[in-house]
Amino acid sequence: MACRKPLVIILPILVCSLLGWLYYRALWGKGGEPQPVTEPPLEGWEETAPAPDFFPPQPLEGKDSPAPSLPGEPLPSPEPLPPPAPFFYSDSQSLKEAASLLTENPLLRGLLANRHFARAFVRTLDAMAHGEPPSAALLPGLPVELPPFRADRSPGYLAPSSSTSQRLTPWVGALCAIPPEKAAQWLHAASPILQEELLNLGDSQADFQQTLVQAMDQVLNTPLFDFPPELLETGRPGHYDYKDPVFQSLNPLQKALVRTGYENCGKLREYAASLKEAWENP
Repeated sequence: MACRKPLVIILPILVCSLLGWLYYRALWGKGGEPQPVTEPPLEGWEETAPAPDFFPPQPLEGKDSPAPSLPGEPLPSPEPLPPPAPFFYSDSQSLKEAASLLTENPLLRGLLANRHFARAFVRTLDAMAHGEPPSAALLPGLPVELPPFRADRSPGYLAPSSSTSQRLTPWVGALCAIPPEKAAQWLHAASPILQEELLNLGDSQADFQQTLVQAMDQVLNTPLFDFPPELLETGRPGHYDYKDPVFQSLNPLQKALVRTGYENCGKLREYAASLKEAWENP
């Protein structure tokens, strides 16, 4: 037993040493120098010249455009773009003169003398004449439209939200602050351009004066009321019906006026009556 213990220790050491020596000879060779590694030649392989750093452009067949410039050549200068048209512009002296009849503010005069404003105003007026709420944009990014339809719920009663009328009150006040007489003067002076923009909408028989009167009549035909009308749920979020058939039978424009609240709606009806009177009796 005493003789076997040294063998158990020495025998693994000898085996490991032998394996290390065989691995060394296989890696470094008999002379102690590393042996070069060579790859077997591939059949049919021919060495080619190195690829260039860039490929010269090739003209396109059937195209008149010039070939791209080579590295180091200056790029052709692009053609200058035309200057952008200013937003506040007018190509009609009548619009400028009409704007001076309504206001002395240079910013508002520039807006009223703008053909973009005239075009948007006519689109809005035409929509109102057909019973549709004004959704055209008087300025880009500034839509004139109603907020989402919201309702206030009380025990046993559902009515249009008072927050909607509160948000629209400044708009109604700004509109009603324009003197109807001056507004009528502006409409008369700008009517040739407004008639032209109305015809550009596609109806060759459209008449601006008739469209204006129809739009004002739509507002005047909205019923008077001094209470929040009751609503009925339709099952769709943000969509309600009026319980009273008088309100439910109104067109979309008149329903939108009812949503502004009875105070705002009454002010708009009074302003429409004054404007129609000033228009028909300049």
